[in-house]
Amino acid sequence: MKIDRSLFLVLTGVLAGSTACEASCNMGDHHAHPPPPPPAQPVANQSTPAATSTPATAPTSAPGTVPTPSRVVPLHLAHGGSVVPTPTPTPSPTPPSGCLDSSSTTVPACSTMPAVDSSCSANAFPAQKCGAYNAYFSPKVAASAIGCLSKLSGKQLCDSSQVYACGKTALSQACPDNSVAQLCGIAATSCKSTAADCTALLSGLNDAGKQQVAQCIAQGCQAGLYSCVEGLTSSTEGAAKFRRPM
Repeated sequence: MKIDRSLFLVLTGVLAGSTACEASCNMGDHHAHPPPPPPAQPVANQSTPAATSTPATAPTSAPGTVPTPSRVVPLHLAHGGSVVPTPTPTPSPTPPSGCLDSSSTTVPACSTMPAVDSSCSANAFPAQKCGAYNAYFSPKVAASAIGCLSKLSGKQLCDSSQVYACGKTALSQACPDNSVAQLCGIAATSCKSTAADCTALLSGLNDAGKQQVAQCIAQGCQAGLYSCVEGLTSSTEGAAKFRRPM
C-alpha cells in the first residue's frame, strides 16, 4: 500500500498527540483520586470514655493582700503514742473588780448612826460594834460597815443580827489578802474552816484585828471562826451579850 507523505505526517501527529494525552490523563487521574485511609485500629473499652483529670492549682491571693499565716498548735506525745495538743496553762486568779483594798480612806464617825429606838435605848451594843469596826477593820472595809450602820433605823439598831450583818457584808467585799494564808491553815484544824471561807472573813481585818482573831484561834475556836470575828468589840460585856453561834 502506497502512503502519501502528507498523510504519513498527519498520522504521526495524531499518534503522538494520543500518546501524550494518555500519559497526562493517567497522571491527572492519579492526583484526582488519592488512596483511601487505612482502617482505624480498634480501641479497648471505647464504650466508656477515659476520664480526664484537671490538675489542682494552688489558691492565689488577691493583688495587694498579705496571706494570713496559719496558727501552729504545739503538740506532745501521750503515753499511747498519740499526738495531743499541749494544755494551755491556767492563769492565776485575779481579785474581783470593785473589791475593798487595804488603802487608807476616810472612815465615817460612829456619831453618824441614828439614835437607838426608845424601846432599847439602854442598848450600848450598836455603838460598841461601830467602835470595833473602826478599830479592827481595814479603812475601806470599816467605812463600808459603818456606812451600813448609818442607814439603819433606830428600831433596826435594836436588832443585833442586822448590826452583825453590816460587818459581815463589809468583810465579804474585801480584796483577798495572801498574808492570812498561814493563819487560815491553823484555822482549818482548830475552827474546821475552809481556806476560802477563812480568807473571806479575815482579809478585811487590819493587823490589830488579825492578832485578836489569832488569839481566839489559838484558844481552840470552840464556837467557830466567825465567832472570833464577832468577838471583835470595844466592850467584852457587849460581845458576850450579843454573840451569836454560826
